[in-house]
Amino acid sequence: MEFRCFVSHHNLVGICQRNHAEYYPHLPKECNKIKRLIVEFFTVYIQHYFANGKIADYVFDVYVDKNDCVWLIDFNLWSTRTDALMFTWEELLEMASCSTTSVDQEGNKHDKEDDEIVMRVVMNENDIRFDPLASYRAPIDTVALAKDPKGEGLQSFEDFMAMCAKPSDLVSDDEDDA
Repeated sequence: MEFRCFVSHHNLVGICQRNHAEYYPHLPKECNKIKRLIVEFFTVYIQHYFANGKIADYVFDVYVDKNDCVWLIDFNLWSTRTDALMFTWEELLEMASCSTTSVDQEGNKHDKEDDEIVMRVVMNENDIRFDPLASYRAPIDTVALAKDPKGEGLQSFEDFMAMCAKPSDLVSDDEDDA
């Protein structure tokens, strides 16, 4: 199963199933176990390590296999450009405002408690959120190219594909020296 995870101020604030158009009967029963696995994976491998801790707000996707192993799929922007799936961005921003690290009387920092992290899964067939446009979607970069009539971004789809084929060409000589 794939899950989308939302991080604000280096704290995991929300988790939801990626395929919100399907009901999986086992998922509501295994929700707490899966949440613990994802939180542990996040704490050990991602929190404060992603981008050397320089980026505090981001979204990442994971896959949890049948052996309870968590696999990182990718990272996304903390932005409305990233699909919030079973949340709204208003909800995520509200949760983010409550996600700051607390400091106890001795000055020790404590991250958000596991029970404060919101996890959403489709609990029954009536909770399925159908997206009528899902089968017609294109990658966001392709949509952006189509919506760029003035040519302010990339000049063409061919330019975009050439850029994707040679990402190392985008690195300047200055960055190579660093």
